[in-house]
Amino acid sequence: GNSIPRQSISDNDFYMTYTDTVGRVAGHIPMRLKVIESAFVWNDSAGEGIDIIQYKVINRGTKTIDSAYVGMFVEGDVGHLRELNYWSRNYAAYFPGSRTAYCDNPVEFGVTPLGLSLLATPRPFDSLRIAFQWFPGPQTPSDDRSRYALLSSGVIRPDEYPSLSDSRFIFACGPFTLRPITHPTPDTLVVAFALVSGQTVRQMEARAIRARQMYTTAVGSTSTR
Repeated sequence: GNSIPRQSISDNDFYMTYTDTVGRVAGHIPMRLKVIESAFVWNDSAGEGIDIIQYKVINRGTKTIDSAYVGMFVEGDVGHLRELNYWSRNYAAYFPGSRTAYCDNPVEFGVTPLGLSLLATPRPFDSLRIAFQWFPGPQTPSDDRSRYALLSSGVIRPDEYPSLSDSRFIFACGPFTLRPITHPTPDTLVVAFALVSGQTVRQMEARAIRARQMYTTAVGSTSTR
């Protein structure tokens, strides 16, 4: 990502680019997409426990994609390393008010929950299909068809708690239209998330709300193109 024109935004900026056409991935049909990832972390107390991640998706193919969904897969494995099978005592849950999905371990004292918060999309949030789907480890979807079904489901699955497992989840939103670069008016899809943590679940959610404010004021349209 060093070749991407940019300006410094946070104390630790990170840039990377991806395509799906260089290497073959089993079970995946290349769609000729280019993704620019930008991540921002601050050293001060205001940015503690917050990692803002912005994705810009560009359609380098020849056909319009009219049902694109953007999401992230999170496997928290929250717990103390010294505790046997700590990862099996997790649960996945969702705060709709702050649009934050997370994993936590309610058994072990002093652990830090890990959350993923949706910060910004090109469409109003109330017009999106937002999906939160969790599953224990052995049920992780392994092919594009299964993943897309979860990403596009628009289902907010009820919280896993009080059940516990080796939890992981997919958190996604859409649909979006991606006109190709050959189109007279091509699209660049910009979606931002934040990885957040805290000493408690409530502190984690408060940092998710702060991350949204930080993205609006510090990142927004000033980051990489």
